[in-house]
Amino acid sequence: MTEESKRAVVASNIIGSKLDNSAKKLFNYKEIIAPILQFTVPEFKGYSVEEIIKMIDADSISDDVPVEDLPQEMIDRGTEMPAFTEKPIRYDKHFIVKNPVLSDENIRVMLHFDYEVQNNYKPSDPSYEIVSRAMYYAARELSSQLGPLKENTNYGQLEKAYSIWVCNTNVPVNLRNTVSIYSMKKEDLIGSSESESDRYYDLMSVIIIRRGKENEHSKEQIFDYLSGVFRGDITKIEMYTDADSDPEIRKEVSEMSGIGELLILEAKHDADIASLQKFVIAGKIESVDEAKNFYPSLEEDDIQEIFNSLHNDTSNQN
Repeated sequence: MTEESKRAVVASNIIGSKLDNSAKKLFNYKEIIAPILQFTVPEFKGYSVEEIIKMIDADSISDDVPVEDLPQEMIDRGTEMPAFTEKPIRYDKHFIVKNPVLSDENIRVMLHFDYEVQNNYKPSDPSYEIVSRAMYYAARELSSQLGPLKENTNYGQLEKAYSIWVCNTNVPVNLRNTVSIYSMKKEDLIGSSESESDRYYDLMSVIIIRRGKENEHSKEQIFDYLSGVFRGDITKIEMYTDADSDPEIRKEVSEMSGIGELLILEAKHDADIASLQKFVIAGKIESVDEAKNFYPSLEEDDIQEIFNSLHNDTSNQN
């Protein structure tokens, strides 16, 4: 690796770290969290951002602050969830929201959220699928509500846990600008059983938000909103939520705009794509493997798409 490349990697890591920290601080605010819940979580479909903001327990966003009116076994334990035989895991953001579907004047049923900003969709060393890690985090969030298990443990106290992940870079071409939800569903294998309420088994869901370049889905509200958040575009953010009501929010948004890590990555990615296209058209790079050697930062899916596109153009001309 050249010295220039080494400096670029170091700079990218520093900027990425700053982006992570800024994003975590920005998501301390209910006004920033609420649109994400509105656009992705089924329980909040049909509710306004203003209504959702009122449902979010602001105290639960902070570390180690008990949630009022809940038994000791179900208090918010901050962003670090230890287990007796497992290492602690640290959440990017952890908070609790009233479940609008099940709550009424006599009972408060909550939704527990683990919110993660993942800047690399393809982790390595070791390599694994993001959804597997997200499921594990959701399971730990669920189990943490009861504490040590006893003979008289009341599993009926369990409240639904969500793990939401926003993936920013290295997303495969065919997955960019997509949102998926992974939930527990009932299915009869033999016969037809009388269906009990899904509130007793639909206790854990994962939502994966995969950002990407502009395509037919990039103008969807969730991607448009997140683009404003990560670019530090206060005007765009205020199209979806009342961020102007708190000067601290504007301060954190300003810090996001000063970092611009994703803009740097996007600009380099676009430049590499354009350069590779020129070399392929000129016949100087003739295979995907050869292209990977010259452009190691590009995903194989991106490279293959260039070859497929140019091949299709040639076929149409013939």
